[in-house]
Amino acid sequence: MKVLLLITKGELGGAQQSVLVLATGLKARGGDVAVGFGEGWYLENELKKSGINFVKFKHLKRTLNPITNLLFIWELRRFLIKSNYQVLHCNSTNTLFAALGAKLIKPGPKVVFTWRGLSILDENYKNTLTRGVYKILFWLLLKFCDHQVFVSEVNQTAARKLNLAKNSRVIYNGVNLPREGWGKEEARAELAAIIGKEFVNNKFLVGSIGRLAYQKNYAWLLNALAQNKALPAEMVFLIIGDGPEELNLKNLATKLHLNDRVIFTGGIEKASRFLPAFDIFVLPSRYEGMSLTLLEALNVQLPIIASDIPPNRETLREAALFFGLNDSPGLVNQINHLAMNPSARIKLSQLAAERAKDFAVTTTVASYQKLYAS
Repeated sequence: MKVLLLITKGELGGAQQSVLVLATGLKARGGDVAVGFGEGWYLENELKKSGINFVKFKHLKRTLNPITNLLFIWELRRFLIKSNYQVLHCNSTNTLFAALGAKLIKPGPKVVFTWRGLSILDENYKNTLTRGVYKILFWLLLKFCDHQVFVSEVNQTAARKLNLAKNSRVIYNGVNLPREGWGKEEARAELAAIIGKEFVNNKFLVGSIGRLAYQKNYAWLLNALAQNKALPAEMVFLIIGDGPEELNLKNLATKLHLNDRVIFTGGIEKASRFLPAFDIFVLPSRYEGMSLTLLEALNVQLPIIASDIPPNRETLREAALFFGLNDSPGLVNQINHLAMNPSARIKLSQLAAERAKDFAVTTTVASYQKLYAS
Protein backbone atom coordinates (compact mmCIF):
# COMPACT_ATOMS: atom_id res chain seq x y z
CA MET A 1 0.00 0.00 0.00
CA LYS A 2 1.44 3.37 -1.07
CA VAL A 3 1.06 6.14 1.51
CA LEU A 4 1.75 9.84 1.00
CA LEU A 5 2.17 11.85 4.20
CA LEU A 6 1.55 15.57 3.72
CA ILE A 7 2.53 18.49 5.95
CA THR A 8 2.53 22.16 5.03
CA LYS A 9 6.11 23.07 5.87
CA GLY A 10 9.30 21.04 6.02
CA GLU A 11 10.82 23.22 8.73
CA LEU A 12 12.02 22.06 12.14
CA GLY A 13 9.02 21.59 14.43
CA GLY A 14 7.02 19.16 16.53
CA ALA A 15 4.49 18.29 13.82
CA GLN A 16 7.27 17.72 11.31
CA GLN A 17 9.10 15.49 13.76
CA SER A 18 5.93 13.47 14.34
CA VAL A 19 5.52 12.99 10.59
CA LEU A 20 9.16 11.94 10.28
CA VAL A 21 8.81 9.41 13.11
CA LEU A 22 5.68 7.98 11.49
CA ALA A 23 7.29 7.79 8.04
CA THR A 24 10.37 6.07 9.46
CA GLY A 25 8.23 3.62 11.40
CA LEU A 26 6.08 2.79 8.36
CA LYS A 27 9.16 2.13 6.27
CA ALA A 28 10.66 -0.09 8.99
CA ARG A 29 7.49 -2.20 8.88
CA GLY A 30 7.74 -2.61 5.11
CA GLY A 31 5.47 0.25 4.08
CA ASP A 32 5.78 2.12 0.78
CA VAL A 33 5.77 5.67 2.14
CA ALA A 34 6.70 9.13 0.90
CA VAL A 35 6.43 12.60 2.47
CA GLY A 36 5.19 15.75 0.74
CA PHE A 37 5.68 19.32 1.97
CA GLY A 38 6.22 22.90 0.84
CA GLU A 39 9.05 25.11 2.02
CA GLY A 40 11.66 24.11 4.60
CA TRP A 41 14.94 22.25 4.87
CA TYR A 42 14.59 19.99 7.92
CA LEU A 43 12.41 17.20 6.52
CA GLU A 44 14.33 17.11 3.26
CA ASN A 45 17.63 16.51 5.04
CA GLU A 46 16.23 13.92 7.46
CA LEU A 47 14.31 12.00 4.80
CA LYS A 48 17.42 11.77 2.65
CA LYS A 49 19.29 10.23 5.59
CA SER A 50 16.50 7.69 6.10
CA GLY A 51 16.17 6.84 2.41
CA ILE A 52 12.52 7.90 2.34
CA ASN A 53 11.12 9.45 -0.84
CA PHE A 54 9.78 12.98 -0.67
CA VAL A 55 8.18 15.55 -2.94
CA LYS A 56 8.14 19.33 -2.56
CA PHE A 57 4.97 21.10 -3.64
CA LYS A 58 5.46 24.61 -4.98
CA HIS A 59 2.03 25.88 -3.93
CA LEU A 60 1.71 24.17 -0.53
CA LYS A 61 1.97 27.11 1.86
CA ARG A 62 0.60 28.30 5.19
CA THR A 63 -1.93 30.74 3.75
CA LEU A 64 -5.62 31.42 3.18
CA ASN A 65 -4.92 32.97 -0.22
CA PRO A 66 -7.56 31.27 -2.42
CA ILE A 67 -5.44 31.42 -5.57
CA THR A 68 -2.45 29.74 -3.90
CA ASN A 69 -4.66 27.03 -2.42
CA LEU A 70 -6.44 26.39 -5.73
CA LEU A 71 -3.06 26.06 -7.42
CA PHE A 72 -2.02 23.55 -4.76
CA ILE A 73 -5.22 21.53 -5.27
CA TRP A 74 -4.47 21.29 -8.99
CA GLU A 75 -0.77 20.54 -8.39
CA LEU A 76 -1.62 17.76 -5.93
CA ARG A 77 -4.29 16.28 -8.22
CA ARG A 78 -1.84 16.03 -11.12
CA PHE A 79 0.75 14.41 -8.86
CA LEU A 80 -1.69 11.80 -7.52
CA ILE A 81 -2.85 10.85 -11.04
CA LYS A 82 0.74 10.04 -11.98
CA SER A 83 1.82 8.34 -8.74
CA ASN A 84 -1.12 6.08 -7.79
CA TYR A 85 -1.06 6.45 -3.99
CA GLN A 86 -3.72 4.47 -2.12
CA VAL A 87 -3.63 6.64 1.01
CA LEU A 88 -3.24 10.40 1.35
CA HIS A 89 -2.51 11.31 4.97
CA CYS A 90 -2.81 15.05 5.72
CA ASN A 91 -1.16 16.46 8.85
CA SER A 92 -1.70 20.22 8.89
CA THR A 93 -4.42 22.75 8.07
CA ASN A 94 -3.37 23.74 4.55
CA THR A 95 -2.83 20.12 3.52
CA LEU A 96 -6.59 19.70 3.92
CA PHE A 97 -6.99 21.35 0.51
CA ALA A 98 -5.33 18.19 -0.81
CA ALA A 99 -8.38 16.24 0.32
CA LEU A 100 -10.44 18.13 -2.25
CA GLY A 101 -7.79 17.47 -4.91
CA ALA A 102 -7.85 13.76 -4.08
CA LYS A 103 -11.62 13.56 -4.44
CA LEU A 104 -11.38 14.99 -7.96
CA ILE A 105 -9.75 11.69 -8.98
CA LYS A 106 -11.84 8.60 -9.67
CA PRO A 107 -10.95 6.31 -8.03
CA GLY A 108 -8.98 8.45 -5.61
CA PRO A 109 -6.90 7.57 -2.56
CA LYS A 110 -8.32 7.14 0.92
CA VAL A 111 -7.90 10.46 2.77
CA VAL A 112 -6.85 10.58 6.43
CA PHE A 113 -6.46 13.82 8.37
CA THR A 114 -4.58 13.96 11.68
CA TRP A 115 -5.27 16.90 13.95
CA ARG A 116 -1.81 17.61 15.38
CA GLY A 117 -3.59 20.04 17.70
CA LEU A 118 -6.60 22.35 17.45
CA SER A 119 -4.30 25.36 16.99
CA ILE A 120 -6.46 28.31 15.91
CA LEU A 121 -9.63 26.47 16.95
CA ASP A 122 -8.41 26.11 20.53
CA GLU A 123 -10.43 28.12 23.05
CA ASN A 124 -7.25 29.85 24.25
CA TYR A 125 -6.42 31.23 20.79
CA LYS A 126 -6.31 35.03 20.88
CA ASN A 127 -8.50 36.00 17.88
CA THR A 128 -12.13 34.82 17.96
CA LEU A 129 -12.87 36.15 14.44
CA THR A 130 -10.03 34.09 12.97
CA ARG A 131 -11.30 31.06 14.88
CA GLY A 132 -14.70 31.51 13.25
CA VAL A 133 -13.23 31.67 9.76
CA TYR A 134 -11.15 28.54 10.32
CA LYS A 135 -14.12 26.66 11.76
CA ILE A 136 -15.99 27.20 8.49
CA LEU A 137 -12.91 26.18 6.50
CA PHE A 138 -12.51 22.95 8.46
CA TRP A 139 -16.22 22.19 8.23
CA LEU A 140 -16.05 22.43 4.43
CA LEU A 141 -12.79 20.56 3.80
CA LEU A 142 -13.32 17.74 6.30
CA LYS A 143 -16.24 16.59 4.17
CA PHE A 144 -13.62 15.25 1.73
CA CYS A 145 -11.80 13.17 4.39
CA ASP A 146 -12.56 9.51 5.02
CA HIS A 147 -11.07 9.36 8.52
CA GLN A 148 -10.01 11.86 11.17
CA VAL A 149 -7.37 11.16 13.82
CA PHE A 150 -6.78 13.12 17.01
CA VAL A 151 -3.59 12.90 19.05
CA SER A 152 -5.47 13.46 22.30
CA GLU A 153 -8.92 12.67 23.65
CA VAL A 154 -9.19 16.26 24.86
CA ASN A 155 -8.87 17.62 21.33
CA GLN A 156 -11.35 15.06 20.00
CA THR A 157 -13.92 16.10 22.61
CA ALA A 158 -13.42 19.80 21.84
CA ALA A 159 -13.77 19.17 18.10
CA ARG A 160 -16.98 17.22 18.67
CA LYS A 161 -18.44 20.26 20.42
CA LEU A 162 -17.64 22.20 17.23
CA ASN A 163 -19.29 19.45 15.16
CA LEU A 164 -15.94 18.71 13.48
CA ALA A 165 -15.04 15.20 14.63
CA LYS A 166 -17.16 12.79 12.61
CA ASN A 167 -15.70 9.34 11.89
CA SER A 168 -12.74 10.00 14.19
CA ARG A 169 -10.48 8.14 16.58
CA VAL A 170 -7.51 8.86 18.86
CA ILE A 171 -3.98 7.67 18.07
CA TYR A 172 -1.28 8.98 20.36
CA ASN A 173 1.96 10.30 18.91
CA GLY A 174 4.90 7.94 19.35
CA VAL A 175 8.53 8.35 20.29
CA ASN A 176 11.31 5.86 19.83
CA LEU A 177 11.97 3.69 22.87
CA PRO A 178 14.42 3.07 24.35
CA ARG A 179 15.83 6.57 24.09
CA GLU A 180 18.90 7.32 22.07
CA GLY A 181 21.41 10.12 22.53
CA TRP A 182 23.81 11.61 25.02
CA GLY A 183 24.04 11.17 28.75
CA LYS A 184 23.92 14.17 31.09
CA GLU A 185 27.65 14.98 30.99
CA GLU A 186 27.87 14.67 27.20
CA ALA A 187 24.76 16.79 26.66
CA ARG A 188 26.07 19.50 28.98
CA ALA A 189 29.45 19.53 27.26
CA GLU A 190 27.80 19.91 23.85
CA LEU A 191 25.52 22.62 25.20
CA ALA A 192 28.43 24.50 26.77
CA ALA A 193 30.15 24.54 23.38
CA ILE A 194 27.13 26.35 21.94
CA ILE A 195 26.17 28.85 24.63
CA GLY A 196 29.29 29.07 26.80
CA LYS A 197 30.58 27.20 29.85
CA GLU A 198 29.56 30.04 32.17
CA PHE A 199 25.90 29.25 31.52
CA VAL A 200 26.25 25.49 32.01
CA ASN A 201 29.00 24.45 34.42
CA ASN A 202 27.82 24.27 38.03
CA LYS A 203 24.40 25.56 37.03
CA PHE A 204 20.93 24.23 37.75
CA LEU A 205 19.41 24.11 34.26
CA VAL A 206 15.71 24.62 33.68
CA GLY A 207 15.01 24.01 30.00
CA SER A 208 12.27 24.24 27.43
CA ILE A 209 12.08 23.29 23.75
CA GLY A 210 9.46 24.85 21.54
CA ARG A 211 8.59 27.15 18.68
CA LEU A 212 8.94 30.79 19.65
CA ALA A 213 5.33 31.66 18.90
CA TYR A 214 2.19 32.80 20.73
CA GLN A 215 1.07 29.23 21.50
CA LYS A 216 4.10 28.42 23.64
CA ASN A 217 3.60 31.41 25.98
CA TYR A 218 7.27 32.28 26.44
CA ALA A 219 6.67 36.03 26.83
CA TRP A 220 4.59 35.26 29.91
CA LEU A 221 7.35 32.96 31.18
CA LEU A 222 9.90 35.78 30.97
CA ASN A 223 7.62 38.16 32.85
CA ALA A 224 6.98 35.51 35.49
CA LEU A 225 10.71 35.08 36.06
CA ALA A 226 11.28 38.83 36.25
CA GLN A 227 8.49 39.32 38.79
CA ASN A 228 9.78 36.65 41.17
CA LYS A 229 13.12 37.14 42.89
CA ALA A 230 13.12 33.91 44.93
CA LEU A 231 14.82 31.71 42.34
CA PRO A 232 18.33 30.44 43.20
CA ALA A 233 21.19 32.47 41.74
CA GLU A 234 22.75 29.38 40.12
CA MET A 235 19.57 28.64 38.15
CA VAL A 236 19.69 29.25 34.39
CA PHE A 237 16.79 28.96 31.95
CA LEU A 238 17.43 27.64 28.44
CA ILE A 239 14.92 28.00 25.63
CA ILE A 240 15.73 25.99 22.50
CA GLY A 241 13.82 26.92 19.37
CA ASP A 242 13.13 29.63 16.84
CA GLY A 243 10.02 31.22 15.42
CA PRO A 244 8.20 34.48 14.67
CA GLU A 245 8.54 35.88 18.21
CA GLU A 246 12.29 35.24 18.57
CA LEU A 247 13.42 38.87 18.24
CA ASN A 248 10.61 40.18 20.44
CA LEU A 249 11.42 37.63 23.14
CA LYS A 250 15.11 38.48 23.12
CA ASN A 251 14.29 42.19 23.37
CA LEU A 252 11.89 41.46 26.24
CA ALA A 253 14.58 39.48 28.08
CA THR A 254 16.92 42.45 27.75
CA LYS A 255 14.23 44.87 28.94
CA LEU A 256 13.54 42.67 31.98
CA HIS A 257 17.28 42.33 32.76
CA LEU A 258 17.21 38.56 32.29
CA ASN A 259 20.12 38.11 29.89
CA ASP A 260 22.28 36.53 32.61
CA ARG A 261 19.52 34.05 33.53
CA VAL A 262 17.61 33.27 30.31
CA ILE A 263 19.49 31.95 27.27
CA PHE A 264 17.97 31.55 23.80
CA THR A 265 19.91 29.01 21.76
CA GLY A 266 17.95 29.41 18.54
CA GLY A 267 16.76 26.42 16.54
CA ILE A 268 18.90 23.30 16.95
CA GLU A 269 18.52 20.19 14.83
CA LYS A 270 17.50 17.15 16.90
CA ALA A 271 17.13 19.35 19.96
CA SER A 272 15.92 16.42 22.05
CA ARG A 273 19.56 15.27 22.29
CA PHE A 274 20.10 18.11 24.76
CA LEU A 275 17.27 17.14 27.10
CA PRO A 276 19.55 15.09 29.41
CA ALA A 277 21.43 18.33 30.17
CA PHE A 278 18.37 19.76 31.92
CA ASP A 279 17.59 19.36 35.61
CA ILE A 280 13.94 20.32 35.02
CA PHE A 281 11.85 20.64 31.86
CA VAL A 282 9.20 23.39 31.70
CA LEU A 283 6.42 23.84 29.14
CA PRO A 284 4.20 26.96 29.64
CA SER A 285 1.97 26.50 26.54
CA ARG A 286 -1.40 28.18 26.18
CA TYR A 287 -2.66 25.24 24.09
CA GLU A 288 -1.36 21.97 22.67
CA GLY A 289 -2.45 18.91 20.74
CA MET A 290 -0.05 16.41 22.20
CA SER A 291 3.33 18.04 22.71
CA LEU A 292 6.16 16.05 21.17
CA THR A 293 8.69 17.71 23.47
CA LEU A 294 6.71 16.49 26.48
CA LEU A 295 6.88 12.96 25.11
CA GLU A 296 10.62 13.33 24.57
CA ALA A 297 11.07 14.72 28.09
CA LEU A 298 9.19 11.73 29.47
CA ASN A 299 11.41 9.48 27.40
CA VAL A 300 14.59 10.81 29.01
CA GLN A 301 12.93 10.65 32.44
CA LEU A 302 13.07 14.36 33.22
CA PRO A 303 11.17 16.02 36.04
CA ILE A 304 8.51 18.06 34.22
CA ILE A 305 6.52 21.17 35.10
CA ALA A 306 3.76 22.07 32.63
CA SER A 307 0.85 24.45 32.24
CA ASP A 308 -2.35 22.92 33.53
CA ILE A 309 -4.21 22.63 30.24
CA PRO A 310 -6.21 19.48 29.40
CA PRO A 311 -3.88 18.06 26.68
CA ASN A 312 -0.87 18.34 29.00
CA ARG A 313 -2.82 16.60 31.78
CA GLU A 314 -3.78 13.82 29.40
CA THR A 315 -0.19 13.39 28.23
CA LEU A 316 1.53 13.51 31.60
CA ARG A 317 -1.05 12.36 34.16
CA GLU A 318 0.76 11.98 37.49
CA ALA A 319 4.25 12.15 35.93
CA ALA A 320 4.60 15.94 36.28
CA LEU A 321 3.83 18.99 38.37
CA PHE A 322 1.39 21.57 37.00
CA PHE A 323 0.71 25.27 37.36
CA GLY A 324 -2.39 27.22 36.42
CA LEU A 325 -2.22 28.94 33.05
CA ASN A 326 -0.57 32.31 33.66
CA ASP A 327 -0.16 31.63 37.41
CA SER A 328 3.30 33.15 37.91
CA PRO A 329 3.68 32.37 41.65
CA GLY A 330 2.46 28.82 41.00
CA LEU A 331 5.15 28.24 38.38
CA VAL A 332 7.93 29.68 40.52
CA ASN A 333 6.80 27.68 43.56
CA GLN A 334 6.91 24.43 41.55
CA ILE A 335 10.37 25.22 40.18
CA ASN A 336 11.68 26.03 43.65
CA HIS A 337 10.08 22.91 45.11
CA LEU A 338 11.89 20.64 42.65
CA ALA A 339 15.14 22.58 42.82
CA MET A 340 15.27 22.18 46.60
CA ASN A 341 14.07 18.55 46.73
CA PRO A 342 16.20 15.98 44.89
CA SER A 343 13.90 13.20 46.14
CA ALA A 344 10.92 14.88 44.43
CA ARG A 345 12.90 15.03 41.18
CA ILE A 346 13.79 11.35 41.47
CA LYS A 347 10.14 10.42 42.04
CA LEU A 348 9.00 12.36 38.98
CA SER A 349 11.77 10.77 36.90
CA GLN A 350 10.54 7.32 37.86
CA LEU A 351 6.95 8.23 37.00
CA ALA A 352 8.10 9.67 33.67
CA ALA A 353 9.83 6.43 32.75
CA GLU A 354 6.61 4.49 33.32
CA ARG A 355 4.41 6.96 31.46
CA ALA A 356 6.78 7.01 28.45
CA LYS A 357 6.01 3.35 27.79
CA ASP A 358 2.50 4.35 26.65
CA PHE A 359 3.94 6.25 23.67
CA ALA A 360 6.06 3.67 21.88
CA VAL A 361 6.28 4.47 18.18
CA THR A 362 5.57 0.83 17.27
CA THR A 363 2.06 1.19 18.73
CA THR A 364 1.46 4.42 16.83
CA VAL A 365 2.61 2.97 13.49
CA ALA A 366 0.57 -0.22 13.91
CA SER A 367 -2.55 1.84 14.66
CA TYR A 368 -2.11 3.90 11.50
CA GLN A 369 -1.47 0.84 9.35
CA LYS A 370 -4.71 -0.70 10.64
CA LEU A 371 -6.54 2.53 9.81
CA TYR A 372 -5.08 2.73 6.30
CA ALA A 373 -6.21 -0.82 5.59
CA SER A 374 -9.74 -0.40 6.97
